Amino acid sequence: MIAKFSKKTGGVYPINVFKQFPKDALDIPDDLYADFKSAKIEGFDVSDGKVVAKVSEPQKTSDPAQTQIDELEFSITPRRLREAVLTESGAKWLSEVDAKIQALRAKLG
Repeated sequence: MIAKFSKKTGGVYPINVFKQFPKDALDIPDDLYADFKSAKIEGFDVSDGKVVAKVSEPQKTSDPAQTQIDELEFSITPRRLREAVLTESGAKWLSEVDAKIQALRAKLG
């Protein structure tokens, strides 16, 4: 363990720097902390009592087609990509989402 995360404060606490931590601070998995340090993820959240990568909400635009594209792209999570590689149903889902995105992009011009 390299660091802890507190959802209450939003703080990241490297253990070699801090001696005391907020009461709600949880251990950050080393690989997740490395992703944070290399800017592969933008922050942390807590889910089921564990520190996980923070997921950003898609930005809203005034164009309905662009909003739909953003929502579809946001739905393609690492878990969904893994399912697309490993299962036939996941591959079909990803292909359908991609076709929807392409159709909406055509509408945008």
